[in-house]
Amino acid sequence: MSDTASPTPTSAPRWEYQVLRFPVQSEVKFNPDEVKDNLNLWGAEGWELVSTETIEKFKGGTLYFIATLKRQVN
Repeated sequence: MSDTASPTPTSAPRWEYQVLRFPVQSEVKFNPDEVKDNLNLWGAEGWELVSTETIEKFKGGTLYFIATLKRQVN
């Protein structure tokens, strides 16, 4: 058995998460400046982008762009 104790839940970092949803009108109507501006605002509050994905509507075409953010809880 090892002398090293495993981390307890109180010693592990704690995170909170936020999900942002950006509408996409069509494949050619996407506003990257809106996404960038929103991510910069959240980033100034300590949030970090951890993933992105698209949600597609029935019969193809993108309906939403999703951004997942996290930040450490002190």
